[in-house]
Amino acid sequence: MDVADPIRGAYVLEVSSPGIRRPLTRPEHFERFVGERVVVKTTEALGGRKTFRGVNRGLGGDQTVLVEDDSGTTTRIPLASIREANLDPEIRF
Repeated sequence: MDVADPIRGAYVLEVSSPGIRRPLTRPEHFERFVGERVVVKTTEALGGRKTFRGVNRGLGGDQTVLVEDDSGTTTRIPLASIREANLDPEIRF
C-alpha cells in the first residue's frame, strides 16, 4: 500500500477475522464447513431442545441443517428456525 499509494491522504488499514467461533449465517457456510463441530441455537424447541452441539453434516435437500451429536444421532434443523450458529472447534493442548 505504501509503494502504490492508491489512497491520497492519511488512512488506517484495519484487518479483521471472524475468529475461531466463526458465525454461520448463510446456507453456503454449512456446506463449506461440513465435518466441523458446530453449536446451533434455535428460535423454538425441537424435540425439547433449543441448543444442538455436534458435527455439521451439511444441508439436507429440505432446507435443513444436519447436526450429528456425539452419540451418532443426526438432527435436522430447519434453516428458518436457526437463531444463531457458530463453529465450535475442539481445542486440545
